[in-house]
Amino acid sequence: MKKSLLTIVLALFVAFTINAQPFFSESFSTEIPATWTVTTNSGVGWFWDDGTSHDYGQGCAIIDSDAAGGLDDGTLESPVIDCSSYTTVVLKYNYNFQKYSSTEPDSGYVEVFDGSNWIWLKSYHADSPDNGPQADSLNVTAYAAGNADFQVRFGYQADWCWHFEVSDVELYDVGAFYSVTFNCNINDSITSGYFVVGTDTLSVTGSIVGWTEPGSDPSLFMTDDDADGIYTYSTFLSVADGYEYKYFKNAGWDNGEWNGGDNRTFDVVDADVVLNDYFGDINNHVAVNEISSEGISVFPNPSNGVFNINVDNNYNLEVFDITGRVINSRTLTGNTSIELNTAGIYFLRFSNENGSYTQKVIVK
Repeated sequence: MKKSLLTIVLALFVAFTINAQPFFSESFSTEIPATWTVTTNSGVGWFWDDGTSHDYGQGCAIIDSDAAGGLDDGTLESPVIDCSSYTTVVLKYNYNFQKYSSTEPDSGYVEVFDGSNWIWLKSYHADSPDNGPQADSLNVTAYAAGNADFQVRFGYQADWCWHFEVSDVELYDVGAFYSVTFNCNINDSITSGYFVVGTDTLSVTGSIVGWTEPGSDPSLFMTDDDADGIYTYSTFLSVADGYEYKYFKNAGWDNGEWNGGDNRTFDVVDADVVLNDYFGDINNHVAVNEISSEGISVFPNPSNGVFNINVDNNYNLEVFDITGRVINSRTLTGNTSIELNTAGIYFLRFSNENGSYTQKVIVK
């Protein structure tokens, strides 16, 4: 099913890419600044590492524990951040949790200060000795908006854990931006075998992200959490006309919805936007229920390119190639024929007010 924008907006913890400049940022690229407070309650404490021996390949704040026999814990606390003029605040950061053994207890966590109390938001636990670098975003509006004394704190508790890294801590005010959700239905390409679930990736690019090359930024990969063939990506964009975008399979520019041609476009006026698209179909047809093939006849199949079509009702006919691109469409009011000039596999979709039926045909 298509994802609910309301669910995305109201969820406390939301991961997304933000098309805005942060009002607070710390990368830990060369050191932990003196404005950040380091505490060590037991064991070893936070220290700075240049990242060359770790996964980011850049600076990060890191806490290590390399001895068994006791609980090590410590925190890294930001300076006071004045958020009194902001209305919608998002915290974004990178982290990596590596553990010495998959059987050892461990915990990394993030908290925020709401002006009176420290509020726990989220914990991290390594499921394996190396989870790899991750990115996360938390909606902290309930604690930061209008708060002149807001702070962020990262903590660590572990017995014989390897290390916990944090970098690129950023705060964004998204109050002047609107949520934009891209829903792309790729079921036709899954059915045809062009898109293999679990192997292929689907991403969106365009003027929304400076036409980033497909596959070069994993944060632009779309997800299908409920496995319904509708892949989703969400971001925040400012008011503007004529945003351009397009969907791509896997990496590079060769596996777009179509070669060249028009890009998809939309406007952001003064409200959130939800875009419901079909991969390869710029006309955004409406999904309908499956109907019986009874009363629909296509022959011969395979053929040399000419197919006779007999129907007992009125239908809209769409012809898809193997990439899911619509190459022909027409209204059927009786028996007819179509001609496909290039050898290959095609899909004929018959639809009316009752639903749709798709048949594969082969041109020899």
